[in-house]
Amino acid sequence: MEIKESDARQNVSRIFGEERLSRREFFHRVLMVVGVVVAVGLLLALLLALLWQSTEVILLIFAGLLLAIFLRAIAERISQHTPLSENWALTVVLLAIVGAIALLVWLMMPSLENQYGEISRQLPQTVENLRQRLGQYAAGRWILEQMPTQPSEFGNQTSNVFGRITGFFSSFLGIVVNVAPSLRIAPPPIKPMPLIKP
Repeated sequence: MEIKESDARQNVSRIFGEERLSRREFFHRVLMVVGVVVAVGLLLALLLALLWQSTEVILLIFAGLLLAIFLRAIAERISQHTPLSENWALTVVLLAIVGAIALLVWLMMPSLENQYGEISRQLPQTVENLRQRLGQYAAGRWILEQMPTQPSEFGNQTSNVFGRITGFFSSFLGIVVNVAPSLRIAPPPIKPMPLIKP
């Protein structure tokens, strides 16, 4: 039994519920499909670009969450072994960490100050030696053209680095302080008050 071509076309049109498309309708549908594919591709590219640009923020949030979980675990241990609630135990933990960091900075400050003074005295001579060595080569002369000319400009760049570092730790601490208390989903258990008999 041989199936005729016209019967096959009728079966296809019956299945899809339409007759043969005109060239204009076919071109219109192809343009719609291409437009949808291009739009989805652009949205995916935009999403990837956004994720790529926000990697520092995502890593900072992740580090803040890890630190918050760590601090909450310590606070839970302290609250189990003392009459403090978890929130007060977390406050004690945070104050202890800040105090330990302040003590460490206070103890190390004279040494850091001496090292900074020595570096600031040696930096101009080191920069001059570097300029002399680089000036011997063509690529070195190009690098010298790109470098700042005054040693004070190096200090501005150093303060910019220190500013970025302190900004990072400030943001990190802000996330920890804001996220750590909210990790507790259930309300703290209410401790019953002892009854006082008259």
